[in-house]
Amino acid sequence: IDPTISEQRAHQIAEHLHYRIAQQRIPFVITTELLDIHLIPESLATKLMPYITALPETTPININTAPATILRTLAAGLTEQQVQMIIQVRQQQKQFKSLDDFFSNNELALLKIPDAQITVESHYYLVNSTIKQENQPLVIMSLYKRNVIEEQPIAVSQVMQGVN
Repeated sequence: IDPTISEQRAHQIAEHLHYRIAQQRIPFVITTELLDIHLIPESLATKLMPYITALPETTPININTAPATILRTLAAGLTEQQVQMIIQVRQQQKQFKSLDDFFSNNELALLKIPDAQITVESHYYLVNSTIKQENQPLVIMSLYKRNVIEEQPIAVSQVMQGVN
């Protein structure tokens, strides 16, 4: 995303994020908290924000909907060509029905993407609503979690709501 950032600087940022997690600090609630990390320049944090999300738990990436930028983070050394191959295969199949469906493709299986990092369905949904009154917008952001328990109806619960 920012080719001018040095590898050493990238490691410092990663160490800070790992420290935050290791110290069991309160997890990010909103993505703008990225601006609070003093090691990340504001210009870089602003570029990163469209590609990150703040969720209350570790959540796998939906390989059916993730853009190339996100897919690229799934395995060390994943090339742009390999990411495009994932996108091409998912377009040909319309979408992956299961992780077995994904890994049954020999070329995709060779990418060594850990199966714990991916899923074929999303668990969280962000709903943005905008209300305007006299040209004054009010934006309400609601985060919903989809709970799937076998042989039971799908439950959706509101996790968070914020007003801008």
